Amino acid sequence: MSFVKRHPDLLVSIVLLIILALFAVFFVNFSIPPFEDAAMLMRYSDHLAHGYGIVWNIGEHPVDGATDFLFMVSVAALMKIGIPLGRAVRVLGLFSVAALTLLIYWVNRRLWKSHIVFAMLSALFLAVGTGLTYVAAYFGTPFFALFAALTWTLSLVLIQKENPPLWLSSLFRVFRFDHRIDST
Repeated sequence: MSFVKRHPDLLVSIVLLIILALFAVFFVNFSIPPFEDAAMLMRYSDHLAHGYGIVWNIGEHPVDGATDFLFMVSVAALMKIGIPLGRAVRVLGLFSVAALTLLIYWVNRRLWKSHIVFAMLSALFLAVGTGLTYVAAYFGTPFFALFAALTWTLSLVLIQKENPPLWLSSLFRVFRFDHRIDST
């Protein structure tokens, strides 16, 4: 039996990632500078990575200006292991778009039992849609969207299970997308 007949979903996943990569290389302008809001969050991440805390200006008091806490901390963590600021933002963004593309495909196939063509078209809509444009502008939107989709997917899985295991409920809490600091 051929590989294609035995593993069509794996093959489609590879094709989706290839299309995403080709679209990114040929149709997305990655030479643009960060947009204003993205640059602000990058500044907080840079200061956090260098040990100054979540501050706008070094030496001042911490601020509650970082709109996406988990993204900011993740960028700072990548910087701590040696990845430059802009590249760290883009790595997270590209990973998020790729993971979200695959998540859309696999949820449609496994959870909703969608036909392979329709699942692929749904995932392709994201792969060649605006997700990469956000990455090019240095926004954390794809990262946020990935956690929103993971949370939604896990909630659907939990709803379908009559007596969900504790690990699945715990995973829902970990992937909950609203990882912001509440200053109230």
